[in-house]
Amino acid sequence: MPKSPFPPRHPLDAFDAETYLDLLAPVIIGVPDDAYREGVLANLQTAKLMAEKVFAVSLTADACDLAGVFAPIALADGQALPESCSDE
Repeated sequence: MPKSPFPPRHPLDAFDAETYLDLLAPVIIGVPDDAYREGVLANLQTAKLMAEKVFAVSLTADACDLAGVFAPIALADGQALPESCSDE
């Protein structure tokens, strides 16, 4: 198979907030109110920047667990947290 003359692009490279808003908003909410357009575009740009930061992190399968799990520790009256859980 011949190699592509263009380097592979990340989907975020092609993301355009205005195009996304113009194509998707009518499907979800109908024609968006012009009063909100600038704010929605700013939020979409912020979401893109956040996604770029997340996808920039290189992880292996055993590097970490991306889905943090909260497990509360039940304490009896007067019982202190274990050393590893203290704020110190």
